[in-house]
Amino acid sequence: CRFLDTPVFRSATLDSLFLNGSCLHEGLSAGRLKAKGSVFLKEVKVEGEVKMLGATLGGDLVCEEAKFSNAEAAALNLDGINIAGAFFWRNGAEVKGVLDLTAATVGRLNDDSDCWPKAHGDLLLDRFRYGAITSACVDAKTRKKWLALQDPAKFGKDFWPQPYEQLAKVLREMGHRGDAREILIEKEKLQREDRRRRLRREYLFEDAFWFGLWDWVLAITVRYGHRPLRAFAWLLGIWLLGAAVFYIAAENDAFKPNTSRILISEAWMDCAGQDPSQPACYLETDPAQSYPKLNVLVYSADTLLPIVDLEMQSNWIPDENVMPWARRYLWIQIIMGWALSLLAVAGFSGLIKSD
Repeated sequence: CRFLDTPVFRSATLDSLFLNGSCLHEGLSAGRLKAKGSVFLKEVKVEGEVKMLGATLGGDLVCEEAKFSNAEAAALNLDGINIAGAFFWRNGAEVKGVLDLTAATVGRLNDDSDCWPKAHGDLLLDRFRYGAITSACVDAKTRKKWLALQDPAKFGKDFWPQPYEQLAKVLREMGHRGDAREILIEKEKLQREDRRRRLRREYLFEDAFWFGLWDWVLAITVRYGHRPLRAFAWLLGIWLLGAAVFYIAAENDAFKPNTSRILISEAWMDCAGQDPSQPACYLETDPAQSYPKLNVLVYSADTLLPIVDLEMQSNWIPDENVMPWARRYLWIQIIMGWALSLLAVAGFSGLIKSD
């Protein structure tokens, strides 16, 4: 059919509505429509706004190969629609204008990535809920592009976290746990960026800077708490780096006993100025036969892990008079160990997630 005026189905009750292949020159008005079955808009060509606000469908909404165009307002306005079945948005479906799915509820979403709106900000997904995705578009990379089509600022709003939470929930229930985690990481990143923008708008530049620094630390260490095991990878890297630093210090005789009792003992004092070094000389004396030998791998682990006492740090310490930078690195490693351990615990407990 060709409709020169707007077909009006406001608050109508129907079994199903078939408009396949029709041309609608002034849009469609179907707010609060109640269809026991489905609404078929397959291959329709629409100019103007299709309004289905608050409609209830017992079946599907089929928009395959449909063309919607409206430069002045929403091209397809599904705000608050409730679809018990599937929303089919695939096979060449196209929209030039806004596709509004605000507060819509759909049993299943079946869409193609090349059918999404082309213009940034022409997709509204705030409070859009769906039970499953039955198309091939279930990987995090593709869905992040889908979510990125939103632009809350275009409508005077701040960041919308719900679309990310909803997608992650559905992907997790479908068995795509890794993809769900990537979506939540993206949500954290964007939500924190939005917080910093709001602080800058309020001229709180110092707060924005410190929040930005903290967000950067969370991003590279535990991915905002969604990958807490990454903290252990960082701990492993710092452990090996520390072992290398302490090995260089040991090779340059830059370690000394970490106890004043030994440093004032006669055996230690007698070794002053001895060749090859005072620590090596002391370890050859009888009083030092029971003293632990320095192991740089154990020493690095002992200084890095705050809840582990391997009795190595309590016996040896870099000599600041021989190699000051090794002593300074020791304090940095201790701080990093505490920080990464706390981040790992906070990540596992969910304390550092913004939701």
